[in-house]
Amino acid sequence: MVEFFEKWFGAKRRLIGPLDISEAKIRHESLIPYVAVLELDGAKHVLDIAGDWVAVRFFDSYQRVFLIYDFKRIEGDRIFLSRAMHFEYESDAHEAENSVTFVFAFDGSILIEKRNLATGDISEIKSHGETSPNWDIYPSFGSYNNLCRVSRV
Repeated sequence: MVEFFEKWFGAKRRLIGPLDISEAKIRHESLIPYVAVLELDGAKHVLDIAGDWVAVRFFDSYQRVFLIYDFKRIEGDRIFLSRAMHFEYESDAHEAENSVTFVFAFDGSILIEKRNLATGDISEIKSHGETSPNWDIYPSFGSYNNLCRVSRV
């Protein structure tokens, strides 16, 4: 089952403004931002769909965001995973201790930023990889499962 909302308020970790399916579909077709929430295999996913941009938030068993994928529409219905952010938590804490951000370019270059969220320490690494797993298709209304794959390799 998919539920629809006007937006995701990240700072408060909550959804705002429930939408009925017809309003959500109008927003999708008009490229007006909306949020889709779905549960797959017991895991919650929140998708921010805003025109040419789609963000997918993956939640762990404590209902904390542990992974965010940012996709950008590049041409037609093709979208590219341009950024992935992974968050690490201490046991059952609600605030992340560390994050790792991957910024992907079409040519395969990858910027990896590791951040200690308590101290602010940052380290950066440059790498290179295959980009074919980063490509996907912009979702048709109500068909979001393909973007909710944690492993894209």
